[in-house]
Amino acid sequence: MPLSSVSCVLVLSFSLLCPAYGWPRRRQLGLRPPPVRPGVRPAEDMWFKEQKLDHFSDSDHRTWSQRYFVNDTLWERKSGPVFLMLGGEGPADPEWLSTDTEIMINAAKFGAFVILLEHRFYGESHPTPDTSLENLVYLSS
Repeated sequence: MPLSSVSCVLVLSFSLLCPAYGWPRRRQLGLRPPPVRPGVRPAEDMWFKEQKLDHFSDSDHRTWSQRYFVNDTLWERKSGPVFLMLGGEGPADPEWLSTDTEIMINAAKFGAFVILLEHRFYGESHPTPDTSLENLVYLSS
């Protein structure tokens, strides 16, 4: 389902997403992710095609593409909640939407639609061609 067709309240969660605790870091430590929730299909990557580069400038109209993933398998009611998971300082991993992380446990409890948004400059979400000091001014959420 395209994100543009979703119109619900967003609930923010940073559950297990910072590099010190997220699954990429846990894999480095040799820990395994929680089991995949039954009946949950892998998330496909999707893209915001017209994401504004500078949200603080009315005169800057540059845009870029930002990657995101969705899990709508637990969404029970079209008026149900939408949980927004903000990716940490590393690539977003669609596995976060199919394992027993805190946000997915709550999504099952509340019948939520879950969106995982990749943080700019990480993973495949690059708003500028390089990470020069001039471009890192846009490194913010």
